[in-house]
Amino acid sequence: MSGAAVFAAIFIPTIALGQVAKYDVHLEPRKFTLYTDPYNGNQIEVGGFSGLYPVPGKQCAFYVITDRGPAPDFIDEGGDAFKTFAVPNFGPHIIALRLQPNAKAKIEKMIPLRRPDGSTISGLPTTLPATDIPYDFNLDQLSFDEDSIDAEGITIDPWGNFWVCD
Repeated sequence: MSGAAVFAAIFIPTIALGQVAKYDVHLEPRKFTLYTDPYNGNQIEVGGFSGLYPVPGKQCAFYVITDRGPAPDFIDEGGDAFKTFAVPNFGPHIIALRLQPNAKAKIEKMIPLRRPDGSTISGLPTTLPATDIPYDFNLDQLSFDEDSIDAEGITIDPWGNFWVCD
């Protein structure tokens, strides 16, 4: 997939008609590539949108919240399952996107979620509840992150503050 455009799709319900509209999200590989497999060149792009909220006062514009990052399950030959994190330092981002007339959506801005000290929030699991033990792609155990979040929804309060749910 090197050098190719990558597309993701978002589906937006249209209340008046009770239908769903599909928009392709165009991702420029160099800007939105999170991981490139060193063996086969396959790429993991930004995606995994968990929540969607309309940008107040802007037509066809939305804020989306990403999931915690690419974390596929790996099952070894003995049947043991591992939760692997392709990009352990990736955490949820708020993405501003605008729907285009050609049924595409353009990412206009990416905002990483941050801790009070300014460092970015990761998507690695917390110890409580210890439902996932994090591993990298070499199956080396990663550390837990008590301040992480696996974002699932987003909204904005009347003062313009984002609220994200886990």
